[in-house]
Amino acid sequence: MELQPIAESVSIIHRRDEFRAHASTVQRMQYLDHRGKLNIFTPYSPFEVEGDDSVKYIIIKSTSGKLKKIQCDVILVMFGFVSNLGPMGNWNLELEKKRIKVNQRMETSLPGIFAAGDIVTYGGKIKLISTGFAEAAIAVKSAIKYLNPEKKVKTQFSSMVGKPKGIA
Repeated sequence: MELQPIAESVSIIHRRDEFRAHASTVQRMQYLDHRGKLNIFTPYSPFEVEGDDSVKYIIIKSTSGKLKKIQCDVILVMFGFVSNLGPMGNWNLELEKKRIKVNQRMETSLPGIFAAGDIVTYGGKIKLISTGFAEAAIAVKSAIKYLNPEKKVKTQFSSMVGKPKGIA
């Protein structure tokens, strides 16, 4: 949702027709999808990534076996409760003990692919949901910077939003 206003296009690929997100987020996604500002593909899963030195396309597969090819520059992977690489195990991502290796910017070994949550590994990794939230924020910020290298990415602290001026 955060990338939609700045990216040329955003596609959400989800393995089920239903989302377990907050109702307001789902409504916003559907609103943007109906207006052509976001592309939602359900029930689909990532199947294959194409590109030489960077991501060019992602091929997604429906539960019925139908394949779709989508042009893309960046892939931001968000996993749910069960960590399972599935077809991404064949993407030539650098793995360690069936986990995706990432750097401090949540970048994988393939340019334009970012990952966060229990499926990633790095030195000092702590598997907590709060860690996953922080990793997701870092991955999104990194993806924004990847898409707009010249743009300064501003981080806004949610605890400061809505506070009256003059209150620290």
